[in-house]
Amino acid sequence: MKRPYTLTLLGLVVAACGAEPGAVTEDAALARSPSCNAYYRLTGAVGAATGWCAAGKSFSYDGLEIFYTCMGPVGAPRVYLNHGWPTSSFDFEAIMTDLAQDHRVCALDTPGYGFSDKPATGYAYSILKDADLVAYFLSTIMGGGDVALLTHDKGDSVGLELLHDYLAARAGGEDPGYHLTHHFILNGSIHLDEADLSGLQLALLDPRTGPPLAQALTGPLMASAVGGALYTPDLTADEQAELASVFDYQDGTDVLDQTIQYLDERAEYEDTRWLAALAETDVPTSLVWGELDTVAVPAVADYAWCNALAFGAAPAWYWRLPAGDHYVQHDRPGEVAGIVRSTLAGNPQLPPSADPDAAYLYARSGEVGFCP
Repeated sequence: MKRPYTLTLLGLVVAACGAEPGAVTEDAALARSPSCNAYYRLTGAVGAATGWCAAGKSFSYDGLEIFYTCMGPVGAPRVYLNHGWPTSSFDFEAIMTDLAQDHRVCALDTPGYGFSDKPATGYAYSILKDADLVAYFLSTIMGGGDVALLTHDKGDSVGLELLHDYLAARAGGEDPGYHLTHHFILNGSIHLDEADLSGLQLALLDPRTGPPLAQALTGPLMASAVGGALYTPDLTADEQAELASVFDYQDGTDVLDQTIQYLDERAEYEDTRWLAALAETDVPTSLVWGELDTVAVPAVADYAWCNALAFGAAPAWYWRLPAGDHYVQHDRPGEVAGIVRSTLAGNPQLPPSADPDAAYLYARSGEVGFCP
């Protein structure tokens, strides 16, 4: 039986508080390696995360080294993917590999995550700053032009801030430097009243408990908790080890209390700025939601649909995946990639399936029979 997320994270908090602070790696110099390639060479690790690192590149931005990867044929339709908290672009390895057959797909790690720099002091982690970084990446590293946006979890808020700025620039007669062709939004707590935040998230958010808890956490603890509660099926031991190695790069768990402060920004901006932008958007939009998510529960997507997308100016679609959990792009990568591919081809659909857990189109623009 799957472990409930709240109980899993309660156990993690207890374990972390009894752990030795700073126990992420035995060698602090190793944890602060200047690149993920050097980090993995020193650890001797092999596997998918090692390959993900080796395939990536980096660029300097705001005094930090930012990791990114692109794959697929240059000149093909382009998709940019933005990850959530507390993980990284590695979340998209499966669907990017699939989409790269006929699309140019790119993703980066925002500061504090994955293989980008994770400064412990002197940096204010922020959704607004992340959106500026993504805008720079789209217009400069990816070279501007047409691009579809796909986001997940915290990345949903980054994408909505990007959308807000994009719409504002165009309304003011400015060129944003890129053109959004479609907006895919995967599981994320984009309206907190409907979400079920975990005890760990709330403890890390609290300025009294967050810093010592972050210092006590380790990559293996985080990978065990996340991998056993937010994926269906649970991550295997090897997959958890891969995820732990990404957390442990540059002692990433040490800054979890800082990176999670984005929830305060979400509370401040989710209605008046971000969901307002979603209601006003002229960019075609698709919600793609795993129904098994116990944090960003389907009621979150329902709220976004009923209050922003159903009667918006842009065409919209709402997909449900009965066997998808919070990391729906990992659990059902073929279906998510199929939704993206068919939508960008102009005909959002998946092949008929006898699988009772197959993804299905839950609603189209104007369909609100399930709304309050």
